[in-house]
Amino acid sequence: MPRIAATCCLLLIGLLARADAENPPDATGTEPIRETVERLVEQLDSDRFETRQRAADAIEILLEKPELAHSLAIEFSRILTGDGVSFEIRWRLGRWQRRLPKVEAEKVDELSDEQLGRLVRQLDDDAYAVRLGAGQRLKALLQRDENVAKVKRALEARLAEQPNQRPSARVRELFDLTRPAMVAEYWMGGRNLSRQHLLIGVPSQRPGAPRPSHFDRIDNRTAHCVSGTNLRKGNYPVGVAIAHPNQPGALFCLVNLSTPQRRAEYARRVELSDVQRLTALSRRTFDRMLAEKRPLTGPELQMIAQLDPKELSRFAGKHFNQVDDGQPAWPDETGNPQIALTRPELSRFNWICVYLAGKGTKEAMPGLLRALEHAEFLPPTAADPHNYSWVAALAIAVRDPWPQSDAWLADSLDWEDTFVTGRTDGPVVGATAAGMLLKRHGESPGKFGLRAAAEPILSKHGIDGYRFTVPEAQDKVFDWWKQRAADKANGDVADP
Repeated sequence: MPRIAATCCLLLIGLLARADAENPPDATGTEPIRETVERLVEQLDSDRFETRQRAADAIEILLEKPELAHSLAIEFSRILTGDGVSFEIRWRLGRWQRRLPKVEAEKVDELSDEQLGRLVRQLDDDAYAVRLGAGQRLKALLQRDENVAKVKRALEARLAEQPNQRPSARVRELFDLTRPAMVAEYWMGGRNLSRQHLLIGVPSQRPGAPRPSHFDRIDNRTAHCVSGTNLRKGNYPVGVAIAHPNQPGALFCLVNLSTPQRRAEYARRVELSDVQRLTALSRRTFDRMLAEKRPLTGPELQMIAQLDPKELSRFAGKHFNQVDDGQPAWPDETGNPQIALTRPELSRFNWICVYLAGKGTKEAMPGLLRALEHAEFLPPTAADPHNYSWVAALAIAVRDPWPQSDAWLADSLDWEDTFVTGRTDGPVVGATAAGMLLKRHGESPGKFGLRAAAEPILSKHGIDGYRFTVPEAQDKVFDWWKQRAADKANGDVADP
């Protein structure tokens, strides 16, 4: 930026600050800022490039001042909702506005019915700038819930003025914005792959779809589906993950957009990354499941693998202590009966432990360890003899150790469970915990009487399986750990 422009801008900011101090009745200093912004915006429309550039540079410097952000947001909003503003200026102000805080819209009570009617008629004005300004101002008015009913009546009156003519797209768009709506999000593989926008009470059928998507009511808890391509007739939860009835692992999320303000908030929310949105969706979903205190169905167990690992772990630890284990139910109304054949041998808790073994975090451990201690998991079966609960616990100890993980491994030395029921030469839980503890502190398991015992389900998760070669080996490891703890207390040894 030219030095003279920068100097002028700094002087301008100093004058604004001085003017604010000299006008105590106007605590925000909006009056001097209004004059400045109006002058700079007028210069943005100049025929001379140099004038436009200097004005843009000056506004950029104003935007860098946090103390002016709120006042600038008010002025930009006021200008954008007026008429007679060129497209070029609207484009520039719109970009700058995204860097400013959101300001509260004006109340519709400040407009008479005649003024509001004139504003609605401007949607069909011959001048593009007038049409655009009217649309932006009406949308701004609709951001206050108390304005919606009055603006809707004005739009309805405009639609009724020409009953035999097709309403203009702008009037229809604004009128639809006043109607309750919703979004059906489709997620797969941690990504939001599509969003279907629907008006409540209005069927919408996509090309090639066998049936229209039609919801006749929605609130913050429940939406009622009349018909759909995938979802059958009935009530569905809102704001949480819903298992896709035909695609294993896929999910829907229904979003309540009953007001224009909710639509605007949703438009800003979807600008976040899918990772951020999935984390929030996971938290809402698992919180609702915990509040309901019920076993998960088969489709839900398949679905939760798509959700955030940390939120899944937090949920799992609490869920194990909330309900009993058992075989998952597969609803008769599922659109694809083959879904139920994916892993029919797994119990509900084993489904969850398979996920925890693969991507669980330490948030699961308090509840998982309590469930192991109280034997809350169904025992392995001939159809699937794997002991997934122990695999999950040790996998998390390797991948995401918690502060007390070493002490827990030492306390687990006397567990004689195997990871695969019926395999007499396979690794044992207590010996494998001992091997993990020794290696973590730089010791050789072989020196303590441990023998490696390979097991694919352990290797898959980075765990080396072991067996004690002699009964004394367990005592030898325990004595080593006890001595190490004493040395640590005396300051003779430090953690690795």
